[in-house]
Formats: sequence, structure tokens, C-alpha cells
Amino acid sequence: MQRDTFMASFDAFKLYLTDNIGIIKSLDLSAILTRPLLITHAPDENYAHGFLESCAPRFWVLSEYQSHRTYIDPTKIQIYYTSVVLENLSSHWRYYQQQSDGTYLPTRKWEQMIQPMFSIYPLLTYRSFNNKAVMFQYALVPSFRGRTAAWGYNYPDRVVKSYPFPTVNYRRAYLAYSEWILNNFNLKSKFQLTSTQEELQEKKISEYVPICNQICSNQKKTNPSSNEFTGEWIVVLNRAGVARRELINADELVNGLLKAFPDHSNPYLRVWPKQFNFNDNLYETARMARSIRLSIGVHGAGLSNTIFMRPGAILYEINPYGCRHLSFNFRRWAEVFNLQHALWIPSEDHNGRTDNVCDRESSTILNVNDIVNEVKDLIKDEAEYRNGYIRRALQIMNDTSIVDHPPSGFENIL
Repeated sequence: MQRDTFMASFDAFKLYLTDNIGIIKSLDLSAILTRPLLITHAPDENYAHGFLESCAPRFWVLSEYQSHRTYIDPTKIQIYYTSVVLENLSSHWRYYQQQSDGTYLPTRKWEQMIQPMFSIYPLLTYRSFNNKAVMFQYALVPSFRGRTAAWGYNYPDRVVKSYPFPTVNYRRAYLAYSEWILNNFNLKSKFQLTSTQEELQEKKISEYVPICNQICSNQKKTNPSSNEFTGEWIVVLNRAGVARRELINADELVNGLLKAFPDHSNPYLRVWPKQFNFNDNLYETARMARSIRLSIGVHGAGLSNTIFMRPGAILYEINPYGCRHLSFNFRRWAEVFNLQHALWIPSEDHNGRTDNVCDRESSTILNVNDIVNEVKDLIKDEAEYRNGYIRRALQIMNDTSIVDHPPSGFENIL
């Protein structure tokens, strides 16, 4: 008996096995594929789930197949998307454009940019071959319970299940994943010091961050360009104008932070002088996120870009009124990504609600004074903690005792 059915990441993948040359000759073959096929699924519509729950496990799987935790040879892999996601979730098709040769190109810019890191070949799907038979030599089929998300929690209605690795394994995996992307973009490692930090280290002097507690003299504001992603920013992320989980007075918070950290030419720490919203450009996203020292943002997909923030940086999460329980997600992400985590939730709803029911899509009015004062305290302690986080992250990356396959007791998960 030969096994012919395998559990792919979203559904069963059935192979027709035969050694009868007569049957093979009689088939209406569309293609004979000689490259190894990775049988997987298209990334989720939601950027956070797609980027972190689909592409990250794909990276780990391919790394393991290539016998090294951070090396992937894209010339040896062909990505093949299973049909179930594109059939059952028809909206996914708008993210893919079929070419004249039957292959597909992603239409989302971030996926266009990350796809060549996995394979130099265009994507294949079951539709690529006009429902005709396809023969291939090697199939890599991560199971339904294969490499999945690191959160340690699971939404009851989520198809993707959590994969119960010890936390240290997830930390190592996501460090490797983010470093791999930065390397592909020719960006600096998260462990590489900025020029300012290198200068401080050479001079053996401590970093000084001026904080205004009362009345400060006005300082010249900066108008940063994309070339100024130096790794020294406090940034307010907001979905401006979206009306879903929007920070209504985000500009007021930015101005409060600019007053609290008045030296805007300070090479150690500056406030990004306007609201920021990540776009679909993964390269610019990685550059900016790596340059953030403290990120303030409402619970949502944009915070998944914290994977590129340097170990020990601060993720300051804001949740809508009544939605404290949502923080489990990003609190866990911060733990896995080697970040510090802080949380702010309004004590009352700006629409006058008092029922304390979580409306996760509602907008939020910030208490600017409370948040600014807490940011001051966080920054005072951040440098001391950051050194420990960086040392720990480096130890994890260099610890050969941490296996990249399931450790003892987790074997049956595959």
C-alpha cells in the first residue's frame, strides 16, 4: 500500500500513483514538472495573517528542506497553490493575475516583493494546466498541522491552528524570517548598530535623550524623508480617514510628543512629525519598521510590521474601549518578536457607551497627556532593557541546541 493522500495546509491533496506505463501514455498530459513543488496555499486576505501566518511558515518549511535554518535556494523550488483557498474564497482571485503561459503573478505589491524570495519561478495553481493531468517528481507537502502561527492562542473560527512550539523556537524562527527579508532587500540587520550608536560606543559615552517635563524652548522641526529611516524614531501609526479603529486625535498626540521630545535634531531619538500609515510596499515597510524605537498604534494588521523592529524596541498598543482582551494577540507577538509591550485603553467610550462591550472596529479618542507621560517613562527605561533583549536575541540565533524541527514531545504534530 502506498500513501496517496496528504494533508496540505488547507485541505487534502490527493495524488494518483501508478507504475503502469500504459496508463501514463494514455494520459492527456499538460506538463511534466521536474522541480520540487511546494504544495501550499495563497496568503490570507488580511495582511497580518497572510504575511505572518502563511509566508513565515513557508519560509521555515523551505529552510528545513534546504538543510539550513536561514538558507533557501529559489532555483530549486516551484510554489504551487492548492485549489481550496481560491475555490472556496473566491475573493482571493483578485490578488492573482493569470499569465499567457498559465502561471500567476500576485497583484498585491507586498506579495509581489516577497514571492521572488521564495522562488524565481511564477506561481502555479490547479488552473494553470486547464484541468489536465500533471506529472511531477517531487512534492513537498506541509501537513494541515505543519508550520503555522506562533501566537499560542487560537480563534475559534480560524482554520489555521497554532503550532505549539516552545516560545524560544518561535523567537528564533521569526528572527530568522525577518533577517532573511532584510537581507534580501539589502537592508541592515536588526542587530547592526546605527551610525549614532557606533559613535557612542567608540567614545564610550552614554546615550542622552532630552525629555521636556514643563516648559521647553521651541526647536526646529524635521521634515523626514524616506532616506532618514535611521532607527531613532517614535512613530504614531494610524488609519487616518478610514473610520475603522481610527485614532481620532492622532495629530494631537503627535504634537504632544513633539513637545515632550523637543530636540528634533537629536540623533538619538526623534518624533516622526506626522501620522504614519504603512503602505503595501514591503521594502519601505521593512526600512521604516527597522527604524522605529517606539511604535504607538491601534490593534490591527499594520502592527504586524513590528517583526522588523529591533529587539528591545517598544510596541505601544492601543485598543478600542472595552477591548482589553484583544491585547493577547500583540502581547504574544511582542514576546515572540523580542519586543517590549505596553497597552492603553480608554476608560470611557467617546460615544457615551458604558456597557464595556468590545466594538473592535470603533474609533478611539486618546488621552494625550496620559500617553505622553507614559511614553516618557517607557523611554527612560527602554535603553536599559533593550541591551538585555538584544543579547538574548543574539543568543537565540546562535544557540545550536535549539532545534528547527519539532523537539522531543512534539514529533506527532507533523
